[in-house]
Amino acid sequence: MRKVLIGSVLAAGSLSAMAQSSVTIYGIADTFVGFGKGAATDTRLMDGGNQASQLGVRGVEDLGGGLSANYVLEGGINLDNGAGNVPGPGFAFTRQSYVGLKGGWGEVTLGRQYTPIFRTVWRADPLGVNTVFSPVTLWGQNDAQPGLTSWAARSDNAVMYTSPAGMPVQGMIMYAPGEAAGSTSGNYLGASVAYERGPVWLGWGYQNKKSGSAAAPVASPTDSTSHVVAASYNAGNMVLGGSWGFQGSNVPTSPKANILNLNTKFIFGASSVYADYGRRDVRDSSRDQDQWTLGYDYNMSKRTVLYARGLWLNNKGGGSVAPLGAGIAVAPNSGQNSRLIGVGVMHKF
Repeated sequence: MRKVLIGSVLAAGSLSAMAQSSVTIYGIADTFVGFGKGAATDTRLMDGGNQASQLGVRGVEDLGGGLSANYVLEGGINLDNGAGNVPGPGFAFTRQSYVGLKGGWGEVTLGRQYTPIFRTVWRADPLGVNTVFSPVTLWGQNDAQPGLTSWAARSDNAVMYTSPAGMPVQGMIMYAPGEAAGSTSGNYLGASVAYERGPVWLGWGYQNKKSGSAAAPVASPTDSTSHVVAASYNAGNMVLGGSWGFQGSNVPTSPKANILNLNTKFIFGASSVYADYGRRDVRDSSRDQDQWTLGYDYNMSKRTVLYARGLWLNNKGGGSVAPLGAGIAVAPNSGQNSRLIGVGVMHKF
C-alpha cells in the first residue's frame, strides 16, 4: 500500500493553519484455478475466490474543527484476462465511487456505494460476499419469484448518512433516486442498525427497491423489499455468525423467499478453516436451494494468502439456480446441482 502525504500551509493575516491530505492507492489481486460442474464440466482460471480483485484510490483531507472530506474510487478487474468487471469489460470505478464529509455528527457520502443491507449481511459472514463461494450470494437469486428485484449490493445516485463511529449502536440510512423523469422507477431506500459490544455484534438491514430505471422506466414500478437480521460472535480463535431474512415483491403471483446463513471460522496459527451453509426457501414452492462451502486459508504474510474452497449447491423441485459469478450454468427448470472447487492465491496491496 502506498500512501502520499501532502502538507499545505494556509496563511490568513498573522494566523496559519495546517491542512493535511492523504491519498492511498490500494488493491487486491485474487485468482484461482476452478473445477466446476453444472450442465457441463469446466476447468478455468477465475477471479475472486477469496476476495474480488480490485484497484482503488481513496483520500482524506482534514478540514479542521473535527471536519474532514473523503472519497473512494474503486474498480473491479478480472486477473485472468485483465478486463474490467462490474459489469465490464472496460475498467471503470463501478465498485465504488463516492465523496463525503465526516465530523462528530457522523458522515454523509454521495455516489455509488455499498448499501446498508449488504454491509449487514457481509459483516456476519467470515467468507464475505465479495467471493463466488459464499452462500450469502443466494440473496441475489430470484428463481420462482417473478417480478422480484433482488437485493442491491451497491446503489447508484446514493446519498447515505452514517451515525458516528465508536458508539455501541450505529445506524445507516440511504436514499437513491432512480432519476427517471416523471416516474419512481429505480428508486432505492435502505437502512440498517448495528450493535457491537466486546465479541458480540448484532445487526438489522432493510431495503426497498422500485423496478425499472432511468434508461428503462416502467409505467407502474413494482416494489421489492428485503429484511435481514444478523449476528456474529468473535471468540478469538473461533468466529460464529449467521443471518436470516426474507425478500419479496408486491407482484401477486410472486412468493416471498426466506434466506438463512450459518457459518463458522477456526484460526490455527497461520491457518484458517471455514464452514458455511446457506438455504433459500421459496414459500409455497418446492424450488428451494441448499449450499455448503468449505474453505482453507494459509497466510503466507499479512498480505498474501494461499487458499482452497469447495462449493456444493443443490436445487430442489426443478429449481435452476447457479452460483453467482462462478461461470457455471444449469438448464432451466432442471433441478441440476452445481459444484465448484478452487485453489488460488490472493495478494493485497
